[in-house]
Amino acid sequence: METHSNNSSYFTRENNYCCFSLTKNDVRNIVAFWICGLLNNFAYVVYLSASENLVPGNSGSVLLANILPTLCVKLTAPFYMHKIPYFIRVCISVFLAVTSLLMASLADKTAWQLTGVAFGSISTGLGEITFLAMLSKYKRNGIAAWSSGTGGAGVAGSFYYLLVYSILGVDPHKTILFVSWVNLVVLICYFFVLTKPDADQIYEETKDIDEKISVQPDSLCVLPESEDYTNFSNNNGCLSNYPKLQYYLARFKELYEFMIPLFLVYYFEYSILQGVTPTIVIDSFEHCPFTYYQFLYQVGVFLSRSSVTLFKIRYLWVPGLLQIANFVLMFCQAYFLFVPCIYFGFLVVFWIGLLGGVTYVNAVWNISIVIAPEHREFCLGVVSVANDIGISLAAVTAILIEPTLYDRNHEIICKYCDCQD
Repeated sequence: METHSNNSSYFTRENNYCCFSLTKNDVRNIVAFWICGLLNNFAYVVYLSASENLVPGNSGSVLLANILPTLCVKLTAPFYMHKIPYFIRVCISVFLAVTSLLMASLADKTAWQLTGVAFGSISTGLGEITFLAMLSKYKRNGIAAWSSGTGGAGVAGSFYYLLVYSILGVDPHKTILFVSWVNLVVLICYFFVLTKPDADQIYEETKDIDEKISVQPDSLCVLPESEDYTNFSNNNGCLSNYPKLQYYLARFKELYEFMIPLFLVYYFEYSILQGVTPTIVIDSFEHCPFTYYQFLYQVGVFLSRSSVTLFKIRYLWVPGLLQIANFVLMFCQAYFLFVPCIYFGFLVVFWIGLLGGVTYVNAVWNISIVIAPEHREFCLGVVSVANDIGISLAAVTAILIEPTLYDRNHEIICKYCDCQD
């Protein structure tokens, strides 16, 4: 059985990929995956931007409702998701997204609003694992399109909320209600734009790439020959002969180099976004800065998630360590306000978004290269569990640190005002 090395030599050779000429079907698939990525994450971003309005002073609770159900879906999906055809998963995801936005916008009580957010979280998680697994059946430029679309969701969602609520002054609940229908477009893209995967073309493309990658006898990409896990999918979009626990452990063992950096990057960036930046208030800035933080962060995410066709990063530990440094920097800024300028925070948050986006897209891209073809569908579907665990723990961290930093910021502002008097 053929194995695949994850050494650095593949990376240089892979840079020459993406030079395939695009057919009409390629363009259709790229457009479909980009729009589906955009709309799959749209509600998630709107809820993050609206978190200070939904639950004032405790945006961490909104983040928790916005990510914990996603994590539960992704942790349990390997045990049942293979039995559900792709088209049913997509329909369920869209139904939950529309229901979520209607509940969050029309409900009067916070508990029901958070329930709506949780429905949206299930929709986002189900959509992500569905489309990521589906990408294993298409050309690799679909990964770039999907990742760019999810980054575009950040810009579109945060800018929409910034414009309609912060600038135009529309009520937060009406702002959410206005976009309750958008996920219906996913159904149009899935059923009428996305083409059926060409198995022969995928095989030739994979073979061309794989021949450039050296084979290592100690590779972790396969199980012993006696364990046949290669019959991994059928033509109806469902997984068949699904592997047992040993298969899961073997896959996670080879994914750790991608999942740990994803965890670090997302844990620290969301701890900053939901636990630190809401507390940095400077009187000289006339608008609420939180929505501006969210927008600039999402711009950084979009740019970096769209960058994989231009340059690639093999070692994802670097952005992980840089994100830890960003957390220390922004925590000190919130506690000491050593740079009394809101634009300093804006610049750092934009940089944080760049790191988050580049880690996500390069993790998915690298997995599509170093993992054996028969295992890619499973690995692409589960790798995002790492960032969801990081975001969930960041939500708890935000709930714990936000009140303390709020009090500290108020104390600093009061002292500053006394000095001015």
